[in-house]
Amino acid sequence: MFALTLNPALLVLLASMLAVSLWRDARHHRIDNWITFTGAFLGIAVQGGLAGASGAMQAAAGGGVGLLVLLPFYMRGGMAAGDVKLMAAAGTCLGPLAAFWAGAYTLVTGAFLALLFVGVRGGLGQTVGHMRRQFRGYALTRVWVPAASHSVLSQRFPYAAAIAGGCLLLVFAGLPPGF
Repeated sequence: MFALTLNPALLVLLASMLAVSLWRDARHHRIDNWITFTGAFLGIAVQGGLAGASGAMQAAAGGGVGLLVLLPFYMRGGMAAGDVKLMAAAGTCLGPLAAFWAGAYTLVTGAFLALLFVGVRGGLGQTVGHMRRQFRGYALTRVWVPAASHSVLSQRFPYAAAIAGGCLLLVFAGLPPGF
């Protein structure tokens, strides 16, 4: 892997947007539209200022990829719209390929943080039991029927932390070899 090289202005914009979003999400369980829309607008504007119309198009494509990476999880009720919009706004700073990999790193980081969150809350055993019952039911019937939600499973955690972690992994660890 190699570290991603971002223009310092884009790096500052991305870090600022993620920091403010993380603070708002941790404190209020909400990522405000003014953060995501301003971040997306500035990402496109800065990319356009650096590389002209092609930079603005790359930024818009990165926003689209960031949106599409997390949209299915929002549509299934697994995350809030602010999380999806934040990933899209981050994508405007990264471009399409890097936005895809930031989204992939975000999903891995989010899974790790979710397990950590559930473990800290004392519900890891309950969650594992819930998942075993679901998989056992699927193995018997070949029909996936989600079981009733448990209190620990329905608790929210600030997913902006996962998005920030995924973007940081991308910036410092870089893209996988061959990309």
